[in-house]
Amino acid sequence: MDPPKKIDVAATIVAMILFGGMAVVQLLLASRILPSTIAWGGGRGRAGSEERKEGSQDQNEDYEDEDIDADADTPLWLRIASVIAACILLGMAYLVYARAYLYRYPEKSHKSVKILSWVITGFLGLNFLGNLASTSNFERYVFGSVTLVLCICCIIVSMS
Repeated sequence: MDPPKKIDVAATIVAMILFGGMAVVQLLLASRILPSTIAWGGGRGRAGSEERKEGSQDQNEDYEDEDIDADADTPLWLRIASVIAACILLGMAYLVYARAYLYRYPEKSHKSVKILSWVITGFLGLNFLGNLASTSNFERYVFGSVTLVLCICCIIVSMS
């Protein structure tokens, strides 16, 4: 097999950096350093928030500029979900790396890694659409952009 093209290597490196960065963001969300309003759909993530905000059109309207101080009560289940998301993101980074470097060992090239790289690509496409639908401007514009770049990188790696 031919060695990878420069664009394949670049896409792999960018994807791994972005996956790692997003994993760090999830861990910062879990540790309450970042507010939960910037992720998870932009909602407060509180069980029963519908009852407390009856008649409210926007979940963030009481918290202008997604204030960090307004996030002191991020629920445990959302913090656990962020830790799980960080683990999944690191797993995705590993799979992208494995897919990009299968050329070195074609006899060990697993079809499952190739299939999973396309599954990750599809997931990122759906995630991008979810980010666009978020009520959080931060999630919509920042995470949406990062997810789009990740999706493009994964397309390049999956096609290699």
